Amino acid sequence: MGNVKRTSMFLDRDLVARAASALGTKGVTETVHAAMRHVVAVDAGTKLADGIASGDIGVPTRADLDHWDADEA
Repeated sequence: MGNVKRTSMFLDRDLVARAASALGTKGVTETVHAAMRHVVAVDAGTKLADGIASGDIGVPTRADLDHWDADEA
């Protein structure tokens, strides 16, 4: 763990239990960290999808991939 801060907060125990079950985690800290990582990953995926949809991020064609594979061989 990188930058860690001990804190106190009120948590819905039922929600934590449901999140732990969905994430396959044990304990409150592990569950909260996994849930935050999940939110960050979903946000990154949404931004990627938005970039592709807007044309700001190009998607390689099969020919591009074949060409890159040939260059590495």
